[in-house]
Amino acid sequence: MGKDISLGRFWCFCRMVYVPMAYIYGKKFVGPITPTILAIRNEIYNIPYNEINWNKARNSCAKEDLIYRPS
Repeated sequence: MGKDISLGRFWCFCRMVYVPMAYIYGKKFVGPITPTILAIRNEIYNIPYNEINWNKARNSCAKEDLIYRPS
């Protein structure tokens, strides 16, 4: 039988992920725009990335994915 997952062990794994992510977010890190990033943006978005109105897009969601209405 394998080891049980205890909250104490699980907390350590979460901390290994969330502490570095919080640091990067706090520093407002922005990675370099590489050809790979540009290719992914072209594949994901149906309009050019720099023309997206992010204030309007923030609340757009597929009806199937919407659990709670945006306030």
